[in-house]
Amino acid sequence: MGGLPVLAATTNPKAVLLGGHHRLTISANGHEVLEKRAFSNTCLTLKKDAAVAALYATHVLDPYPVETHVFASLLHHVPIYIGTENGMFVVEGKAIRKDE
Repeated sequence: MGGLPVLAATTNPKAVLLGGHHRLTISANGHEVLEKRAFSNTCLTLKKDAAVAALYATHVLDPYPVETHVFASLLHHVPIYIGTENGMFVVEGKAIRKDE
């Protein structure tokens, strides 16, 4: 089977959860976790209110932004700047671009 996302959640609409997400690969019979991949080292939570035009975080586990950054941008309707070892990227909805 493919990887299943396990996403952190909150009931606070101003909390943008960038950490705490995982991807699990489950055996065909559904009884074993074959692989577990964390998307962050911490449970990073950013605050978004009406005055916020964009958010920023660093990401050290991958050289580029990952799908959980896209999910957060789509969910909260806000661009997220992600700094990685390969530079600064802007995640805006489903689009990711390098910030020059």
